[in-house]
Amino acid sequence: TNAVKITFSNSSNQVGITSCSIEKVCGPIEVTVTLNPDGGTGTFTDWTASGDNYTMTVDAGTEITLPELSKIGYDFAGWHDGKKTVTSPYTPTTDITLTAQWTAKEYDIIYKDQNDANFSGNHQADYPTKHTYGTATTLKDATKTGYTFGGWYTNSACTGDPITQLGATDYTSDITLYAQWTANT
Repeated sequence: TNAVKITFSNSSNQVGITSCSIEKVCGPIEVTVTLNPDGGTGTFTDWTASGDNYTMTVDAGTEITLPELSKIGYDFAGWHDGKKTVTSPYTPTTDITLTAQWTAKEYDIIYKDQNDANFSGNHQADYPTKHTYGTATTLKDATKTGYTFGGWYTNSACTGDPITQLGATDYTSDITLYAQWTANT
C-alpha cells in the first residue's frame, strides 16, 4: 500500500490553513501488467498464469521483457495496449493489459495437372493464387480445349473426391492442387 501523509497547521487560530506539508511515507508504486496472448503460446518466464492470461507485478518504471509468441497460421505482430503497439523491453507506469496482435499467414496455391505434370489448362478470371489462413478460399474450375475438367485434387493421382474450397484452417503451408482432365470423345 502506498500512502502520503499530509499535515495541516493553523497556529493563528484564524479561519483557514496557514501552512501544510506533504511527506512520502511509502515505497515505490507497484503496477500490474496483464498479457492476453489471444490463443498464442510462448515462454512466460517470471509471469503468473491467470486463466488464459499472464500477469506480472513490478515497481512502476521497471523495464520488463515481453515474450515473443507463436500461433498456428499466424505471424506474431507484437503487443497492443488498446491504442498502439508496444515493444520489448517495456516500461509500465500504470496497471495495463497488453493483447497479442496477429497477422494471418498467406500461402501460395500452385496449380498442376494430374500426375504432377505442368498445368496445361486455362484459369477463369480472378482465380485464387493465395490462401489466407482463417479464411476459406473458393476454387474456380479450369478449362482445356478438347477436355472436360474433373475437378481439383490435393493428390497428384487425383483420387478421392475433388475439392471446391480450401478450408479456413486446413492448410499451414503452400498448397498444390492437381487438375483432372478427361479427353472428350
